[in-house]
Amino acid sequence: MATTRNSSIELLRLLAIFGIVVMHINGPLLGSAFGLNSIWIQLENSIFNCGVSVFVLISGYFGIRRTSFKILLLELSALLYSLAGSLLVLFVSGGGIPQLIKALLPFSTNEFWFFTSYLLILLFSPYLNEFIDSASQRQFKKVLTALCLVFVLLPSVLYFHPLSSGKNILNLTFVYLLGGYLRRFNIEDRISNTHLYAILLGSFNSIFTLDSVLSGLTGRIHIPFARDCSIFVLLEAVSLFLIFKKRHFCSGFINKVAGHVFAVYLFEGVFRTYLMPALVNVELYYSLTIWPLISILIALLTAAACILIDLPVNWSIKKVLSRCHLINSFCDRVLEYI
Repeated sequence: MATTRNSSIELLRLLAIFGIVVMHINGPLLGSAFGLNSIWIQLENSIFNCGVSVFVLISGYFGIRRTSFKILLLELSALLYSLAGSLLVLFVSGGGIPQLIKALLPFSTNEFWFFTSYLLILLFSPYLNEFIDSASQRQFKKVLTALCLVFVLLPSVLYFHPLSSGKNILNLTFVYLLGGYLRRFNIEDRISNTHLYAILLGSFNSIFTLDSVLSGLTGRIHIPFARDCSIFVLLEAVSLFLIFKKRHFCSGFINKVAGHVFAVYLFEGVFRTYLMPALVNVELYYSLTIWPLISILIALLTAAACILIDLPVNWSIKKVLSRCHLINSFCDRVLEYI
């Protein structure tokens, strides 16, 4: 009998992608915001930059099940949105053949860094899952400690950038394994809600305070402690995930909408950069004290628009793939050797 997805986790996925869109919308202000808006930039990065880690923790906890259908669905979705975005760029601002070639090869050209890393994790998920299910707790702790030391603790203390500030396959693999560790050894049952909320608030406060002090000393916005490789971001993501994991409810609507968060990631940049300006000149509102509310509204509209666009797109791709038995069979054969 099929199990119903916990809508609490699906809601967390929606909140995570919403937070990522909010950060992207406020990105242009990172080096120029002042007054209350500079505080907002620090605040939204302190709150939302754990979104990517949350996504990967969820995948690691529940385990990715590699199938040719899933791989083809992700690849075709990325290809379609990348191509659509590039054609729009060519139409709006001009371009050339290199732009189209990059669009046709979103995986190999790293057009979407998270997609590239996630697809690699998907390809090698059987081996990662085997380690998660078979390693002793002592072995597991050794691996996680080594990865955490190199890719999280040292970058947090020494402030250097190993492999793009945490935006890479090794960091995401560490977070995936950490998610598996949380499930395998029932960590959620060992930590009370009180402790989880304390860790969450403490992590947020550490990010906001340290980045604010550094920004005050240098005279411009700095967010080194809000990077993906920050120990505080990792603790924020883990505590947030476990808080939502402990809550259970079912909502068909939330589960349905959450199934399109990947499309929001793929298309929101194009929508925000090229379609939104055709409707409104967002730059006019950057200096307003109500900009934080405006950016939240824009994020909601952007995410909603991407989801609405993806409803027919996702349905069409699934229909096509369900009828391409030969391609699915060929991919299944290839996966047997990976």
